Amino acid sequence: MALLSTLDVVPTLLSILRKGSVSNELDGIDISPVLFGKDVNFDDAGDRILFFWRDGFEDGPLGPPYGRFDVAAVKVGRIKAWFWTKSAHYNDDTEVYHDPPLLFDTLTDPAEANPLDPADFNDILDRIHNSVHDHKKSVEWTYPLALARDPAFIPCVDKETGCRTVDNGDGVYQTVETV
Repeated sequence: MALLSTLDVVPTLLSILRKGSVSNELDGIDISPVLFGKDVNFDDAGDRILFFWRDGFEDGPLGPPYGRFDVAAVKVGRIKAWFWTKSAHYNDDTEVYHDPPLLFDTLTDPAEANPLDPADFNDILDRIHNSVHDHKKSVEWTYPLALARDPAFIPCVDKETGCRTVDNGDGVYQTVETV
């Protein structure tokens, strides 16, 4: 059994298109061997950690409904830990922080309806807390993607200058030539 995620789609497509390995900077892994029916020896599912980021937290650089961007849950093998819960993504209710996090066995309880006793999972909880800390330090952005100002994603304003713009510091965008 292998723990796969939608995060694996981009690394898999890049691997297929490049016909080689992909960057370690992506959260997912190349699962193309599974797609092509090859025998696969992925690392034990218990070793793989998936981080579930979301926005919509009250305290953040953007007003409602966007707020702050943070890790809401972590999955280690079949155990999923929820740090933050809310009724639905952009509902008006306030998010709730859980310490210790709510733990669920996603194989025996796929609806995540029956929390496990955290006292039975001290080793996993230590690993989760350390992993979240290290992961957040490795991420260069913790704000909603709507605040990103990469010129490559700003619409074309002048084809003669290469279409790209940059913020000159006062919120006014100037066109710049692309490299």
